[in-house]
Amino acid sequence: SGLSSFASALGAVGMLVAISPKLAMLSLAVFPPVFLFAAWRGRRMRSGQKDVQAALAEATSVAQRALGSLRTLRALGCEAALLPEYGRSVDDAKAKAVDVGDQSAVFGAAVHFAANCSLLLVLAVGGEQVLAGALSPGSLSSFLMYSLYLGFASSGLSTAYT
Repeated sequence: SGLSSFASALGAVGMLVAISPKLAMLSLAVFPPVFLFAAWRGRRMRSGQKDVQAALAEATSVAQRALGSLRTLRALGCEAALLPEYGRSVDDAKAKAVDVGDQSAVFGAAVHFAANCSLLLVLAVGGEQVLAGALSPGSLSSFLMYSLYLGFASSGLSTAYT
């Protein structure tokens, strides 16, 4: 999957450059900052996901201790003694999971916003080139389609290597 996505991305870049080198450079300028941002946020989100897993393991450990000593707890009449500790550990895991979810949502929104800004910039500059006669409307349409193809291939690459 990663190799085919890489080949597709490479082919799309080649076609973008063949259609309009100026638009290609403008369109591809968004990739380095987005990739750097993605690498930085990806490391932070992985760390947060590990924290969530550790918190869930702690909640499971508390529940296992309570269930393992259920006879003793019943004999002493304090079955609910570990309930507050379990509630705190579940609440902690939930808070960490919500935080990771919020980070993921902000990350996704930022990447989509950057991609949309790049697309609008390409449309504006490409539209000026069409009006000036330097680029045909069909070439601009082809350029936009190959840009989308590059976006899908990049998405495939990111899921293959994360």
